[in-house]
Amino acid sequence: MICVNIESNQKIIFCAATQHLLAQSSCIAYVGHMLNIISILIGLIALILAIPAFIPLLGAINWVIVPIALFGVLIGALSRSNTGRNLCLIVTAICVIRLWLGGGLF
Repeated sequence: MICVNIESNQKIIFCAATQHLLAQSSCIAYVGHMLNIISILIGLIALILAIPAFIPLLGAINWVIVPIALFGVLIGALSRSNTGRNLCLIVTAICVIRLWLGGGLF
């Protein structure tokens, strides 16, 4: 936004305030996308940790993975996109089913 009227101090202040508000709104959008990226990273870490939990007698690891993935769901719910949230929900579902099949321990 360009202000050409230099005689009026009020117009210059208004233009600066408008520009500041635009910067804040783009910052909020940036944070929303960053939360999605963080949620995707949490989901990928939980997915990598879930791989050894499929080995027999290591199913109890899922008790650690499920809260991590649910934290990713929470972060993903705060973001603008659903990708990270959906990834964490899938990892949570896989780990809960594995816990259920193993009786909660194996």
